[in-house]
Amino acid sequence: MIREIVDFIFPRFCHNCFRGKAFLCRTCLKKMPPVELRCIVCSRKNPFGLICPSCKTKYGPDFALAAFKFQGSLRRLIHEFKYEDSSSLSSAFAPELVRLIIKSLAYRGYKIVPLPLTKRKLRFRGYNQSLLLARGVSRSLNLELTDVILRDEAAQTQVQSASRKERIKNIKGVFSLKGKPPEKVILIDDVITSGATVREATKMLKRAGTKKVAVFAIAM
Repeated sequence: MIREIVDFIFPRFCHNCFRGKAFLCRTCLKKMPPVELRCIVCSRKNPFGLICPSCKTKYGPDFALAAFKFQGSLRRLIHEFKYEDSSSLSSAFAPELVRLIIKSLAYRGYKIVPLPLTKRKLRFRGYNQSLLLARGVSRSLNLELTDVILRDEAAQTQVQSASRKERIKNIKGVFSLKGKPPEKVILIDDVITSGATVREATKMLKRAGTKKVAVFAIAM
């Protein structure tokens, strides 16, 4: 009843077509560009989100998957989600991550870990979009969520880093732990671009004792 009252006062609408009665309607979700899975180290395409054998390292992710391709209207929607106080979009994006995880991973025994923001960014935005996604995934899959990673300020943001090489250098050493890491981790992020961020977070987790890291994002 409370939800019906809230929806009456503040009606839901699709952030893409502005007609559907959901924050992102099923019609628009079906039109989102399908992901082109690739190795997040060398960018060569592969059908399973695996790291190429020649790129795989002891401390790298076991694989990285995304629900959609980061282009078109999805790029705008994710920008709204991250920077324009559209936290409600997490309720549309999280189920897509859940479907992807169920389809691609024997997920029992894993714990959900979100990519953190720096304290400055968290104060500015008011929420961590990856944590919102992780909460939705955790509830749906009945897996424990552990917000165990801390993030220090880098020299510049990853968006400001022009090249792939600069992104890798800029993110090096910014992550640390605030507790013992899980043995098996589902790492949640919003977008994978160069892969530098999730690779650095994975390296820190595995050096601390994590055995398996599966990375899932909305887009790639």
